[in-house]
Amino acid sequence: MARGGINKALVHAARDALLARGLHPSIDLVRVELGNTGSKSTIQRYLKELNGAANQAPLPTVSEEMLTLVTSLAERLTQQAQEAVAEERMQLDRQQMTYQQEQAQLRERLDQALATIAAQTNEFASIDRTRDFTLSGVS
Repeated sequence: MARGGINKALVHAARDALLARGLHPSIDLVRVELGNTGSKSTIQRYLKELNGAANQAPLPTVSEEMLTLVTSLAERLTQQAQEAVAEERMQLDRQQMTYQQEQAQLRERLDQALATIAAQTNEFASIDRTRDFTLSGVS
């Protein structure tokens, strides 16, 4: 009758049991854990496969992938928003400069108009005084 032998799942369970007890899963300890069955070369091959699989980076879970995706999108959106704000700020600064220049020009025109009004008011007052003087002397 053929023997059942050992398989990778049995070696994996024996290795995990040894690790849980804080022991290094050597070929001999795994063989003892399996009840002194299995060839050392078979156990070594399975241990090598298991260690290789353990050393490979585990595939990220869906939630980890989502977190990575959302984080990446958030960073891109933040960068785009900062760029848009910077552009709008530059446009606002240009508008403010234009408004300040226009305000200065209007202030200058107002000052000139006020000076003209003051000069004309003085001239009219002078004319009125001259007329009043002339009229008072004629009567």
